[in-house]
Amino acid sequence: MVKILLASLLASSLAVPSLAQRSPGSTDQQLQKMQAAMADAQMKANRPGDNRMSCDQMREELESQMRQPAVRAVAVENGAIAQEKVDELDKAKKEASAQIATQMASNLFMGIASTFLPGMGMITGRGQQAAQKAQATRDQAKAEQNMQDMNKMADNLITILPQMMRGNRMMELAQAKNCDWIKQSQPQE
Repeated sequence: MVKILLASLLASSLAVPSLAQRSPGSTDQQLQKMQAAMADAQMKANRPGDNRMSCDQMREELESQMRQPAVRAVAVENGAIAQEKVDELDKAKKEASAQIATQMASNLFMGIASTFLPGMGMITGRGQQAAQKAQATRDQAKAEQNMQDMNKMADNLITILPQMMRGNRMMELAQAKNCDWIKQSQPQE
């Protein structure tokens, strides 16, 4: 669960700045909010006596932070949103393959038909323009929904940044002390 949460945190910290390039208004505010929350959480993650903690105490503290109900709730909610996006990508990929095949057949037909029927290209061109305009409208609505979903995930992560940064602090200390449990959690080379 720690890896999932850290991956979510990383993804949102990378996503928010990239979104700032697209939509200056609310995304700038989201970025500022994330940066302020991150700085505050990092500052509070360091506590007096941390360096004197044993490896077992650090592991217990990390587990305690990750077991908090808020952390679990965010992991579940952000996981559901992420799964929805993966499902949408899979569906879009299948639809795109079908659409390409249909478009190729349609173009072939229209090419042949316009050879035999004068004015057919003009008639089909209007239909294609209308279809493209409708698709652009759907794409814009989907982009706006994706932006809202990413902001929601970032807001969710902001609520658990104190636990995340505290857990990260414990992992850093455990790594510095060469604790066995941190070595076991890392991938073997």
